[in-house]
Amino acid sequence: MSNRHARPAAVARKRKRSEQRDVTRARFVAVAKGLFTEAGYDGTSIAMVCRRARVTHGALYHHFPGKLQLFEAVLEQVTAGLVEGMARAVAGAKGLERIERALDAYLTACGDPSVQAVLLRDGPRVLERAKFDAIDHAANEPFVTGLLQAAIDEGVLRPHDVKVVGRVIGAACAEAGVALAGAEDRDAVRREVKALFSGWLSSLKK
Repeated sequence: MSNRHARPAAVARKRKRSEQRDVTRARFVAVAKGLFTEAGYDGTSIAMVCRRARVTHGALYHHFPGKLQLFEAVLEQVTAGLVEGMARAVAGAKGLERIERALDAYLTACGDPSVQAVLLRDGPRVLERAKFDAIDHAANEPFVTGLLQAAIDEGVLRPHDVKVVGRVIGAACAEAGVALAGAEDRDAVRREVKALFSGWLSSLKK
């Protein structure tokens, strides 16, 4: 076989191996997400993940050095999923309605058991603050600042530093999520949070 024909075949094999690695890694993350949601970080072990995924410890360690790194991957997925949900919720909306829809979607997501367990409860406790913030901000900050900048460009909000305001709003949302997740009357907490954010947005109106 000539080198001309061998080269594309080698590229195809390399691509297939890469795709297989991605599929296997995604499987580990999915299994771990279920266990972290059910048993929490402390109640989940690598052995439990391997048993549920039906793989050896060596196979898992080929993708993740340990439980902490596996948890980080789950946190990244949960956070990205939350932002994707907010993005779908704001599609077609304009101005403040876009921001209000995003908040509604966020508060709804806070009722999801995986969001509660991984993002709101264990994430801030298990990871170093800088690491947790980096994961959270990487997903959330571009979306939040984008919403604010769009409202400014549309003339709905006064010009301001969207990164600073976005960071404050993001932190407030995280605290609101914790309060909502642990509340006996979630509807009441949700109304309070929406009223608070409505007041903040009113103060930023042009």
